[in-house]
Amino acid sequence: MEWAQHSYGYNCRKTMKIKILLWFGLLFSGVGDLAGQSVSGQILDAYFTALTRQHQANAEISQALRHLSPDLEEDYRQLLQLTEQDATLPWAYFRRNLERVGAGAPLLTLCEEGRQLDLMLRRYHNLRLVDPYSQLTVDTSQSMQRLCFFALTEGEKVAEIGFGYGYNLHLLALGYRNLSIYANELDAHRLQRMEETITEEYPASRHQQFHFINGAIASTNLENLDLDLIIMENVFHHLSDQTAFLRSMLKSLGENGEIVIIEEFREADRQGGSCPDLITRKQLLDLLIDSGLELQSEQKLLSQYKTMLRFGKGTGTKLNK
Repeated sequence: MEWAQHSYGYNCRKTMKIKILLWFGLLFSGVGDLAGQSVSGQILDAYFTALTRQHQANAEISQALRHLSPDLEEDYRQLLQLTEQDATLPWAYFRRNLERVGAGAPLLTLCEEGRQLDLMLRRYHNLRLVDPYSQLTVDTSQSMQRLCFFALTEGEKVAEIGFGYGYNLHLLALGYRNLSIYANELDAHRLQRMEETITEEYPASRHQQFHFINGAIASTNLENLDLDLIIMENVFHHLSDQTAFLRSMLKSLGENGEIVIIEEFREADRQGGSCPDLITRKQLLDLLIDSGLELQSEQKLLSQYKTMLRFGKGTGTKLNK
């Protein structure tokens, strides 16, 4: 059992530090000066340390369980799919089976550590920091890439039009302490559910920053708010009257307000025509430039087919269409 003794030598204090940073650091401390294009290395290091340790622990556990009994390895994998509450009784049976086949305390402890790390990392599934269907580290990089592209400053007012499942809303809640965030959604049920989720997930100092706004087909319902930034992801191509909605967006912006549009353009459609409403990059630029906006910057999301474009009110240099 040399492998188990080595695994169990993992510093318990370090494990606790990781948990504290992940559970409380991300929720309460923010991620640093994002307007300066930097993020908190301490929190990111804790996340990647936990991710690495989870991978190592699960590899060691699988090797040991296969040696003892192939059925035990499958039982452990199924346990990892359960919530902490649902796993209480199955976990007790699993421990009893381990003891029955002669597994020692180090392996039992390692299995418990692997399970706790998995539960802790899955806590952020709504942010896709951990997504079982994609590359974990890539998702984290995309999250930070978005925050840096938004380049918001504490105290500013930002709105997301059509927030969907709340990916960007959670990023803003985790990344900033003092933003006014206007969450706009056409689906009334989704709007209500997101308001409940934000209230449950974050402390009062965070969820009180949010304002939930019923969307409209041709209006933001945010006119004259002097917003610093409007974010719109995978929404623009669905608008029935894009020109009218652009006029409403312009009325919602402050003097130096900007718009970030994130789109999967028709020329990059990975599904081969699965969405007939997709538009081309040129169509988007023509519409926004004709409305008086200028393209300030553009960036492709890592390992995705989406492009982020930032537009301002004619204060920057136009980029080629």
